[in-house]
Amino acid sequence: AAALVGLLAFAPAASAIELPRSLASLSPQDFASRVAVIDDPLEDSVVLSTKPAYRRDRSITGAHVGDAHLQAVVDRKTSATSWRISYDLYYAGPKKSLDVAHFRSGGELHKVTPRIAYHWQDECYEAISTCSQYVRVVVDIPEATVREIAGSYRAADRTPWLMRLKDRNGADVTVGLAPAEAAGLL
Repeated sequence: AAALVGLLAFAPAASAIELPRSLASLSPQDFASRVAVIDDPLEDSVVLSTKPAYRRDRSITGAHVGDAHLQAVVDRKTSATSWRISYDLYYAGPKKSLDVAHFRSGGELHKVTPRIAYHWQDECYEAISTCSQYVRVVVDIPEATVREIAGSYRAADRTPWLMRLKDRNGADVTVGLAPAEAAGLL
């Protein structure tokens, strides 16, 4: 599954985003060896997650990525697998709804509604005009997209797969995913 990378920028040119060198240096085998298996008998599915594979606590222009990871969710009864990308984003300013995700797959632009978009903020006082905003966005992506991302892996290549999270008022955040992470989870 694809590596969710701690990349975040507001309205960037797609070519301007690069994976951190430390992330680009990891191979699919590095990710595969660090996948967490969450097998909770009280849940309907088993989750394989790349969350522990790479520390994604990274500040960038205008925002901060606290966590990013890919998950394969396997239904216990049917063995059907669904794929999810999760991002925890922090920034100062007004709340962004981030209610649409755009990404390219199969040569086409896809627009999907995130599965989850949790919002919370720091304690704000009346004297403070700007608060820290926190949002967790989880987006379902098709297995074909995960395979396409994995297929684009090239050792030490810093080019991520991109997803743009869009706000209904025009704000957006572009996040990335390392192909080695996708390949390591498949």
